[in-house]
Amino acid sequence: MQFIQRLRLPWRSKQAAARTIRAATLYLMRHVGMTGRVQCLLSEDGNGRSGYVLRLSTLQRIPRESREEIRQFFCRKLNELGELKGAPLLLHIEDADDLAAASHVGRNISSARVASVVAAANMRAPQDSVPAELLQEVRRSLKERREARGHSDYAPLGPSRLTELGALPGA
Repeated sequence: MQFIQRLRLPWRSKQAAARTIRAATLYLMRHVGMTGRVQCLLSEDGNGRSGYVLRLSTLQRIPRESREEIRQFFCRKLNELGELKGAPLLLHIEDADDLAAASHVGRNISSARVASVVAAANMRAPQDSVPAELLQEVRRSLKERREARGHSDYAPLGPSRLTELGALPGA
């Protein structure tokens, strides 16, 4: 039986390879004193080259500045063990801080809140960097559009009126 298994080893499926990478990652985690769960997913880049995504969930705290070193450690060790065979590896760590932050997020977040957070994060430099002529031109064209809209039959959508429901006849 072992002879047959060794013969089939080069042709093992990608799912089987992901399972062995998961097992090797669990072994390495125990070696360095980490506890938690591991999920190994298959990935493929734009060129068709397959790789792996390792998702580690732990209740321990892992400093964000050390995560790149940890990723390099796992890549090197998995390559030394012969599991990756040169395939790219993406390591995603969810530690106690990440899990705690996720549990404190409110459930009903409005789209306006999300839009404001994204806009604030991507806000441009102060308006001093934008040429004054360009700002004046944009403001002038907006004013012209508003005035043209005011002279047309355009009416923005508004809330529709509700009718009052009375008692139904015969009821």
